[in-house]
Amino acid sequence: MDNDARSITLRPIEVVILEDGTMDRVNAARYLGISPRTLATWATCRFGPPYIRVGRKCYYRRTALDAWKAERETARETDR
Repeated sequence: MDNDARSITLRPIEVVILEDGTMDRVNAARYLGISPRTLATWATCRFGPPYIRVGRKCYYRRTALDAWKAERETARETDR
């Protein structure tokens, strides 16, 4: 086996998605791989994915999270 080979173990993430396709801030943060506090800070700074406020709770649509991530995808620079 090559010494430069690296072993990668992928683990599924567990998030709760409601029947309407939304998730609360904790699950949305888990889905994005960030902390709920970061997601809350982004919301107060008017940055980050769009959300729905219902009383004191915030919900995120899975489709909106995917679209927001796709907008931030960067192209790799080609080797020079």
